[in-house]
Amino acid sequence: MNNDKARQRMLKLLALARRGEGGESDNAQRFLESMLKRHGMTLADLGEDDQATEWMKFPFRTVQDRRLLAQVASMVLRTNSLPSREYRGEKALWLQITKAQFLEIELHFRAFNRDLKKALELAFIAFINRNDIFSGVASDDSSPPQHSMEDMAVVAAMMAGMPRTAVHRELTHEKGARA
Repeated sequence: MNNDKARQRMLKLLALARRGEGGESDNAQRFLESMLKRHGMTLADLGEDDQATEWMKFPFRTVQDRRLLAQVASMVLRTNSLPSREYRGEKALWLQITKAQFLEIELHFRAFNRDLKKALELAFIAFINRNDIFSGVASDDSSPPQHSMEDMAVVAAMMAGMPRTAVHRELTHEKGARA
């Protein structure tokens, strides 16, 4: 592995070691220490470029993705005022950050975005079931359910805490209208 690729991998491991949880963080720390030793480097060697900031681009698809990206960046940078730019017509957020921060934001965004999409799908299923929004026609689809028992338990818990939607039909009587 050439030094540049090794350095990039070590920066990713460093970010994961700092922000990971439990065993994930411990494993990243062990791999990082092993790689540093193998390449004859220290954490200080990684820090030289780590402090230089530059404008980094984070593309996004939806408004929700942009909101999550900003939240994750705020968490990683520990600030409520992001050093950011956005250009008209471009679906991207530009942040003035270090390479290590870029990797950390990217890693967390991917993980949180994946889990958010799953949570929203489960919330949709809960909403449909809570409000009995069904066609009333039996389905010919005999394929097995695509959600685990754990997912269905989450759906049931969401339904329990979700109010039913009240639909009120407004019937108006216009003057002069004949029945």
